[in-house]
Amino acid sequence: MIFIRLVRGLLSALFMLFSGIYIHLSAQYIGGTDLAAPIPLWYAAGFLGYLPLHAAFKRLIVMHVFSHELTHALWSVLFGGQVQEMYVSRRRGGFTRYTKGNFVVSLAPYFFPLYALVSLGIFFIVQERFQPVLAALCGFSSCFHVLLTIYSIGIGQPDLKKEGTVFSLSFILMMNALILSVIFLSLADVSLVDDYLADGLRNLCSLIAGAAGYATSLRSLFG
Repeated sequence: MIFIRLVRGLLSALFMLFSGIYIHLSAQYIGGTDLAAPIPLWYAAGFLGYLPLHAAFKRLIVMHVFSHELTHALWSVLFGGQVQEMYVSRRRGGFTRYTKGNFVVSLAPYFFPLYALVSLGIFFIVQERFQPVLAALCGFSSCFHVLLTIYSIGIGQPDLKKEGTVFSLSFILMMNALILSVIFLSLADVSLVDDYLADGLRNLCSLIAGAAGYATSLRSLFG
C-alpha cells in the first residue's frame, strides 16, 4: 500500500510537471497562430457562445451525463473490456458497468472531450464551406467540456476519490492541457501539432536530465 502511494505521488508530480510544460507551450503555439483567421474566430465564437446556454439550460446535464457514461464505456472497450449496462437520467445521474477498467477508464470523462473530438473528426471530412460551422461546434463543445468538468470535480465525483484526489486532478489537468490544445492547433494549423507534442517531450526530457545531473552533483559534493 505504501509502495502504491509512493508511485502515485511520483506520478502526480510528473503529471504536474508535464502540465506546466504543455500549458507554457500552448500559450506559445496558440499565440503564434493567426488568431484573426476565420477558423480560430469561429472556434472562439462557439466557445463563448456556450456560456449563456450553460446558465440558461442548467449546464445541459443530460448531454453531460450521456457523454460521461459513454466515454467510460468507450475507454473500457479500448482496453479490451465489454460494456454490460449504461444508464443515463437527468435527475438520477448515470452509471456504466463494464468488465475491464483502470484509472484511465475511470478518469476518461474528465479529460476526453467527446463532443469536441467528434466535431473535430467531422471537420476534416466535410467540404470546406462547412468547416466554420464545425469549428464553432468544436469551440462550443470544448467550453461545454471545460465547464462541466469543473462542475463535476466541484461536486465531488467518486471517480476521483477512487483513484486518489491529488493523482486524479494532476492527471486530468495534464490531459486537458494536452488534448484541448491539440484540438485548437488542429483547427488553426494542423502542421503545428507534431512540433507541439515533440517540443513538450523534449522539454520534459531536458528537465528530467537536468534534475538528475543536479542530484548527481549534490551527491558528489556532499558524498
